[in-house]
Amino acid sequence: MKYLKSLNQEELISQTDLLVKKEREVTAELIRHLCEIEARRLHLELGFGSMFEFLTKHYGYSEGAADRRLSAMRLSKSVPGVMEAIETGTLSLSAASQAHHFFQREEKAEKKYSAERKAEVTQTLAGKSRRDCEQELLRLSPQSAIPAESERMISPDQVEIRFVADAKLAAKLKRIKQLLSHHGDLGYAELIERIADQALKKLDPLERPEKTSSETEAKTVCSTEASIQKNPAGGAKRKHSINYSDGAQKGNRRSPQHPDRRSAVHLGAGTRGLRVCRHAIRPLLRLKVGT
Repeated sequence: MKYLKSLNQEELISQTDLLVKKEREVTAELIRHLCEIEARRLHLELGFGSMFEFLTKHYGYSEGAADRRLSAMRLSKSVPGVMEAIETGTLSLSAASQAHHFFQREEKAEKKYSAERKAEVTQTLAGKSRRDCEQELLRLSPQSAIPAESERMISPDQVEIRFVADAKLAAKLKRIKQLLSHHGDLGYAELIERIADQALKKLDPLERPEKTSSETEAKTVCSTEASIQKNPAGGAKRKHSINYSDGAQKGNRRSPQHPDRRSAVHLGAGTRGLRVCRHAIRPLLRLKVGT
């Protein structure tokens, strides 16, 4: 570190240029070694089921770094000049990886590319950023350039989910984030969790709160029995019931004592007495019970 601090600006940039060039050369040479290891199937002899596992577990590469190197390795087997382009820096590992996955998706869609055509497509990615490469591949084949949906466990309680949203969905999510801005700057994980909670409350029967007895009674208005009791002269009680139904009838039933008037009676639970629907108050007050 002290040595680096002693360097002036020109010396520091010059030495960094050399290191970057050396890094590219070493990366290209590493990929050539990986090609030979795969050809000899040495990773299997060492107890690894795949080259990906070999790089991540034996050498400690991250999953992304391992994928980029293996993708560049496999692209170099079918496209001439890839290794030289990586070595000179005209083609990045990221661009080579994107090209390889693009050709894989095209093959799955039964679109065949010759070696010459693959070389032409790869050449269009030279010197481009990751986003520019995505745009170029999207122009060539809109469907194949879109990554497939995927999910993977990254910890015992976390799952990485990847998908591509169209412009309409992105706009909807953005709008929901704006509407929930009073909860803070929500990330997409928090936003989708809130949307999922609301959807489950509405759609999942197990998530719906149980209805109270009063709510149940309110929904059965005009479909219960009204009972009226009166003590006659002989002392024996006579019970007279009037049943009115709602639903299909919707108040079209006539009062027995006043057939020209609509009535509907609802008996509340317990001792709360009668709840009388519209058009029922006057017929009920004039209702006479025979003896």
